Amino acid sequence: MNQWNTSLACLALAWAAWAGWHSLLARPGVERLLRSRLALSRPAYRLAYSLLSLLTLAPVAAYARSLGGLRGGWWPGGWVALQMGMGLAGWGLLLWAWRSLRREGVDLLGWRELRRDLAPPPRLVTTGAYALSRHPMYLGAALALWARGTSPADLVTNLALTLYLALGAWHEESRLRTLFGPSYRTYARRVPFLLPLGRRRSG
Repeated sequence: MNQWNTSLACLALAWAAWAGWHSLLARPGVERLLRSRLALSRPAYRLAYSLLSLLTLAPVAAYARSLGGLRGGWWPGGWVALQMGMGLAGWGLLLWAWRSLRREGVDLLGWRELRRDLAPPPRLVTTGAYALSRHPMYLGAALALWARGTSPADLVTNLALTLYLALGAWHEESRLRTLFGPSYRTYARRVPFLLPLGRRRSG
């Protein structure tokens, strides 16, 4: 039992380390420093950041699988319908948000920007999924995350990544308020932070 608890603690630390460096490399000051040292354009840095995030995610995910996590599985009892609904809602919201960004010309990975060697000015997206929630990708990812198995390794993974998503949404909110100023504040009065609950207030 002690060895099992140690393994789960190591898994939590692995997720924390991945989330920590992932957030660090996204900070504007760190990005500017690395772009200068490596002579990278902004689109090239974004693409490298995205690819490196996926590559470094693989060993942590593999460790979670070795402990019985990330293998799927149905919830016990009569909760399968809720699990399926959460999964469909989560993945559907992620796809909807991604399509909403693409329609407005936002390139998440930076691939199109790299090919054009041009970083377009920031754009505030308020349509599609972003008319329902200010951070639909974070919400969709959290729903999809919890609509999985119930092993101890899954629980550790879900808790660690949910905390990371919550901190990410909070940081993104602060960044967007600084970047877009009054436009974002007007948008925030109309659209809820995460969950589309209650009546929207007019601008």
